[in-house]
Amino acid sequence: MKNNEKFSILLAKLMACMEFTQLDLSKFTGISQSRLSKYLSGKELPNLENFLKIISVIGYTGEELFNSIQKKIEEKEMIEQKNKYGNVINGNNQINGNIIAGNFYHNTKVKEVNPYSPSEDDITEEQAFHLKELITKIVELEKEVKIKPKGYAAVWNAFKKYCKVSTYRAIKKSDYARSEAYLNKWNGRLKKTKAFASDEEKYRKDRYRAIHSAARINLKWSKEDIDNYIFDQYQKESMKDLSKLELENLYTRIMNMKQRVKNK
Repeated sequence: MKNNEKFSILLAKLMACMEFTQLDLSKFTGISQSRLSKYLSGKELPNLENFLKIISVIGYTGEELFNSIQKKIEEKEMIEQKNKYGNVINGNNQINGNIIAGNFYHNTKVKEVNPYSPSEDDITEEQAFHLKELITKIVELEKEVKIKPKGYAAVWNAFKKYCKVSTYRAIKKSDYARSEAYLNKWNGRLKKTKAFASDEEKYRKDRYRAIHSAARINLKWSKEDIDNYIFDQYQKESMKDLSKLELENLYTRIMNMKQRVKNK
Protein backbone atom coordinates (compact mmCIF):
# COMPACT_ATOMS: atom_id res chain seq x y z
CA MET A 1 0.00 0.00 0.00
CA LYS A 2 1.38 3.40 -0.99
CA ASN A 3 2.01 6.14 1.57
CA ASN A 4 -0.65 8.44 0.13
CA GLU A 5 -3.21 5.64 0.42
CA LYS A 6 -2.16 4.98 4.00
CA PHE A 7 -2.52 8.64 4.89
CA SER A 8 -5.94 8.88 3.24
CA ILE A 9 -7.17 5.97 5.36
CA LEU A 10 -5.88 7.53 8.56
CA LEU A 11 -7.23 10.99 7.79
CA ALA A 12 -10.69 9.65 6.98
CA LYS A 13 -10.72 7.61 10.19
CA LEU A 14 -9.65 10.53 12.36
CA MET A 15 -12.12 12.91 10.74
CA ALA A 16 -14.89 10.40 11.41
CA CYS A 17 -13.83 9.99 15.05
CA MET A 18 -13.71 13.77 15.54
CA GLU A 19 -16.93 14.24 13.55
CA PHE A 20 -15.18 16.58 11.11
CA THR A 21 -16.49 17.44 7.68
CA GLN A 22 -14.09 18.60 4.97
CA LEU A 23 -15.45 22.10 5.56
CA ASP A 24 -14.60 21.89 9.28
CA LEU A 25 -11.04 20.75 8.62
CA SER A 26 -10.58 23.33 5.89
CA LYS A 27 -11.73 26.11 8.20
CA PHE A 28 -9.37 25.17 11.02
CA THR A 29 -6.30 24.37 8.92
CA GLY A 30 -6.65 26.92 6.13
CA ILE A 31 -6.20 24.11 3.61
CA SER A 32 -8.65 24.26 0.70
CA GLN A 33 -11.40 21.65 0.47
CA SER A 34 -10.19 20.66 -2.99
CA ARG A 35 -6.74 19.93 -1.57
CA LEU A 36 -8.20 17.96 1.35
CA SER A 37 -10.28 15.98 -1.13
CA LYS A 38 -7.07 14.91 -2.89
CA TYR A 39 -5.59 13.79 0.44
CA LEU A 40 -8.73 11.81 1.28
CA SER A 41 -8.87 10.15 -2.13
CA GLY A 42 -5.22 9.13 -1.87
CA LYS A 43 -4.19 11.21 -4.89
CA GLU A 44 -1.74 13.34 -2.91
CA LEU A 45 0.28 13.41 0.29
CA PRO A 46 0.31 16.70 2.24
CA ASN A 47 3.54 18.67 2.35
CA LEU A 48 5.16 19.14 5.77
CA GLU A 49 3.41 22.46 6.42
CA ASN A 50 -0.06 21.08 5.75
CA PHE A 51 0.70 17.84 7.56
CA LEU A 52 1.60 19.78 10.72
CA LYS A 53 -1.54 21.91 10.39
CA ILE A 54 -3.71 18.81 10.20
CA ILE A 55 -2.21 16.97 13.16
CA SER A 56 -2.25 20.17 15.23
CA VAL A 57 -5.98 20.68 14.66
CA ILE A 58 -6.86 17.03 15.16
CA GLY A 59 -4.84 16.99 18.36
CA TYR A 60 -2.07 14.48 17.69
CA THR A 61 1.67 14.58 18.25
CA GLY A 62 3.91 13.13 15.56
CA GLU A 63 4.50 9.94 17.59
CA GLU A 64 0.80 9.46 18.31
CA LEU A 65 0.01 9.95 14.65
CA PHE A 66 2.61 7.38 13.62
CA ASN A 67 1.15 4.86 16.06
CA SER A 68 -2.35 5.62 14.76
CA ILE A 69 -1.24 5.12 11.17
CA GLN A 70 0.13 1.70 12.03
CA LYS A 71 -3.01 0.71 13.94
CA LYS A 72 -5.48 1.97 11.33
CA ILE A 73 -3.59 0.33 8.46
CA GLU A 74 -3.41 -2.96 10.33
CA GLU A 75 -7.16 -2.76 11.04
CA LYS A 76 -7.96 -2.07 7.38
CA GLU A 77 -5.67 -4.83 6.12
CA MET A 78 -7.22 -7.29 8.57
CA ILE A 79 -10.73 -6.39 7.42
CA GLU A 80 -9.71 -6.65 3.75
CA GLN A 81 -8.13 -10.02 4.47
CA LYS A 82 -11.23 -11.29 6.27
CA ASN A 83 -13.48 -10.03 3.49
CA LYS A 84 -11.35 -11.88 0.99
CA TYR A 85 -10.90 -15.16 2.86
CA GLY A 86 -13.53 -15.19 5.62
CA ASN A 87 -13.27 -15.67 9.40
CA VAL A 88 -9.99 -17.01 10.79
CA ILE A 89 -10.10 -20.40 12.48
CA ASN A 90 -7.02 -21.82 14.14
CA GLY A 91 -5.47 -24.83 12.50
CA ASN A 92 -3.27 -25.79 9.60
CA ASN A 93 -5.95 -26.24 6.95
CA GLN A 94 -6.28 -25.47 3.28
CA ILE A 95 -9.26 -24.25 1.23
CA ASN A 96 -9.29 -23.62 -2.53
CA GLY A 97 -5.53 -24.19 -2.58
CA ASN A 98 -4.81 -21.18 -0.37
CA ILE A 99 -2.81 -21.73 2.80
CA ILE A 100 -2.55 -18.61 4.96
CA ALA A 101 -0.13 -18.79 7.90
CA GLY A 102 -1.56 -22.05 9.17
CA ASN A 103 -5.13 -20.71 9.34
CA PHE A 104 -8.16 -21.26 7.14
CA TYR A 105 -11.03 -18.92 6.46
CA HIS A 106 -14.77 -19.36 6.07
CA ASN A 107 -16.43 -17.27 3.42
CA THR A 108 -17.93 -14.67 5.78
CA LYS A 109 -17.89 -10.97 4.93
CA VAL A 110 -16.77 -8.46 7.55
CA LYS A 111 -17.92 -4.87 7.39
CA GLU A 112 -17.12 -1.84 9.51
CA VAL A 113 -20.33 -0.37 10.87
CA ASN A 114 -21.24 2.87 12.59
CA PRO A 115 -22.72 1.95 15.99
CA TYR A 116 -24.87 5.10 16.03
CA SER A 117 -28.44 4.76 14.78
CA PRO A 118 -30.59 7.94 14.83
CA SER A 119 -33.76 7.92 16.89
CA GLU A 120 -36.62 10.34 17.43
CA ASP A 121 -35.32 11.08 20.94
CA ASP A 122 -31.98 12.43 19.63
CA ILE A 123 -31.26 16.11 19.13
CA THR A 124 -32.42 17.76 15.92
CA GLU A 125 -30.22 18.86 13.03
CA GLU A 126 -30.62 22.47 14.17
CA GLN A 127 -29.58 21.64 17.74
CA ALA A 128 -26.61 19.63 16.50
CA PHE A 129 -25.49 22.55 14.33
CA HIS A 130 -25.74 24.93 17.29
CA LEU A 131 -23.60 22.65 19.49
CA LYS A 132 -21.04 22.44 16.71
CA GLU A 133 -20.93 26.25 16.48
CA LEU A 134 -20.30 26.48 20.23
CA ILE A 135 -17.45 23.99 19.95
CA THR A 136 -15.93 26.08 17.17
CA LYS A 137 -16.10 29.26 19.28
CA ILE A 138 -14.42 27.49 22.19
CA VAL A 139 -11.55 26.26 20.02
CA GLU A 140 -11.03 29.75 18.59
CA LEU A 141 -11.02 31.33 22.07
CA GLU A 142 -8.66 28.65 23.38
CA LYS A 143 -6.15 29.70 20.73
CA GLU A 144 -6.50 33.36 21.71
CA VAL A 145 -6.06 33.08 25.47
CA LYS A 146 -3.88 30.02 26.14
CA ILE A 147 -0.28 29.06 25.45
CA LYS A 148 -1.28 25.42 25.09
CA PRO A 149 -4.84 25.64 23.81
CA LYS A 150 -7.12 22.65 23.54
CA GLY A 151 -7.60 21.66 19.92
CA TYR A 152 -10.79 20.68 18.18
CA ALA A 153 -10.31 17.01 19.07
CA ALA A 154 -9.67 17.68 22.77
CA VAL A 155 -12.74 19.89 23.10
CA TRP A 156 -14.94 17.37 21.30
CA ASN A 157 -13.64 14.52 23.45
CA ALA A 158 -14.22 16.45 26.69
CA PHE A 159 -17.73 17.34 25.55
CA LYS A 160 -18.66 13.79 24.55
CA LYS A 161 -17.20 12.45 27.80
CA TYR A 162 -19.32 14.92 29.78
CA CYS A 163 -22.43 13.91 27.83
CA LYS A 164 -21.50 10.20 28.04
CA VAL A 165 -21.95 9.60 24.33
CA SER A 166 -19.70 8.30 21.57
CA THR A 167 -21.08 10.80 19.07
CA TYR A 168 -22.69 14.14 19.81
CA ARG A 169 -25.60 13.23 17.54
CA ALA A 170 -26.61 10.63 20.14
CA ILE A 171 -27.35 13.33 22.73
CA LYS A 172 -30.99 13.12 23.70
CA LYS A 173 -33.34 16.06 23.33
CA SER A 174 -33.97 15.87 27.06
CA ASP A 175 -30.23 16.42 27.68
CA TYR A 176 -29.79 19.19 25.14
CA ALA A 177 -30.14 22.08 27.62
CA ARG A 178 -27.56 20.54 29.95
CA SER A 179 -25.06 19.91 27.14
CA GLU A 180 -25.56 23.43 25.78
CA ALA A 181 -25.05 24.90 29.27
CA TYR A 182 -21.76 22.99 29.60
CA LEU A 183 -20.41 24.54 26.39
CA ASN A 184 -21.75 28.01 27.25
CA LYS A 185 -20.02 27.86 30.63
CA TRP A 186 -16.73 26.87 29.01
CA ASN A 187 -17.15 29.63 26.43
CA GLY A 188 -17.94 32.13 29.19
CA ARG A 189 -14.79 31.30 31.15
CA LEU A 190 -12.65 31.88 28.08
CA LYS A 191 -14.42 35.15 27.23
CA LYS A 192 -13.94 36.34 30.79
CA THR A 193 -10.24 35.57 30.61
CA LYS A 194 -9.97 37.37 27.27
CA ALA A 195 -11.82 40.46 28.53
CA PHE A 196 -9.92 40.50 31.80
CA ALA A 197 -6.58 40.23 30.00
CA SER A 198 -7.39 43.34 27.97
CA ASP A 199 -6.79 45.48 31.08
CA GLU A 200 -3.10 44.61 31.31
CA GLU A 201 -2.17 46.21 34.63
CA LYS A 202 -5.24 45.05 36.54
CA TYR A 203 -4.97 41.61 35.00
CA ARG A 204 -1.35 41.10 35.98
CA LYS A 205 -1.82 42.35 39.55
CA ASP A 206 -4.77 40.03 40.08
CA ARG A 207 -2.88 37.06 38.72
CA TYR A 208 0.20 37.88 40.84
CA ARG A 209 -1.93 37.92 44.01
CA ALA A 210 -3.78 34.71 43.16
CA ILE A 211 -0.60 32.82 42.26
CA HIS A 212 1.31 33.98 45.36
CA SER A 213 -1.61 33.17 47.63
CA ALA A 214 -2.19 29.67 46.26
CA ALA A 215 1.54 28.86 46.14
CA ARG A 216 2.21 29.97 49.70
CA ILE A 217 -0.98 28.86 51.46
CA ASN A 218 -1.90 25.69 49.59
CA LEU A 219 1.40 24.50 48.13
CA LYS A 220 3.58 25.79 51.01
CA TRP A 221 6.03 27.35 48.54
CA SER A 222 8.40 30.17 49.38
CA LYS A 223 9.05 33.04 46.97
CA GLU A 224 12.23 31.24 45.97
CA ASP A 225 10.24 28.11 45.17
CA ILE A 226 7.91 30.13 42.95
CA ASP A 227 10.80 31.80 41.12
CA ASN A 228 12.56 28.45 40.64
CA TYR A 229 9.38 26.94 39.20
CA ILE A 230 8.99 29.88 36.82
CA PHE A 231 12.59 29.51 35.65
CA ASP A 232 12.20 25.75 35.13
CA GLN A 233 9.00 26.16 33.12
CA TYR A 234 9.56 29.42 31.23
CA GLN A 235 13.27 30.26 31.59
CA LYS A 236 12.30 33.62 33.12
CA GLU A 237 13.49 35.12 36.40
CA SER A 238 10.11 36.09 37.88
CA MET A 239 6.41 36.56 37.15
CA LYS A 240 7.05 40.12 35.98
CA ASP A 241 9.14 38.76 33.12
CA LEU A 242 6.36 36.51 31.81
CA SER A 243 4.30 37.38 28.79
CA LYS A 244 0.53 37.61 29.20
CA LEU A 245 0.02 34.11 27.81
CA GLU A 246 2.81 32.69 29.99
CA LEU A 247 1.32 34.32 33.07
CA GLU A 248 -2.08 32.86 32.30
CA ASN A 249 -0.50 29.46 31.78
CA LEU A 250 1.29 29.74 35.14
CA TYR A 251 -1.95 30.77 36.82
CA THR A 252 -3.75 27.73 35.38
CA ARG A 253 -0.97 25.39 36.49
CA ILE A 254 -0.91 26.73 40.04
CA MET A 255 -4.71 26.66 40.36
CA ASN A 256 -4.72 23.04 39.17
CA MET A 257 -2.08 22.11 41.74
CA LYS A 258 -4.03 23.95 44.42
CA GLN A 259 -7.17 21.97 43.54
CA ARG A 260 -5.30 18.66 43.67
CA VAL A 261 -3.99 19.52 47.13
CA LYS A 262 -7.48 20.43 48.34
CA ASN A 263 -8.88 17.18 46.95
CA LYS A 264 -6.44 15.01 48.90
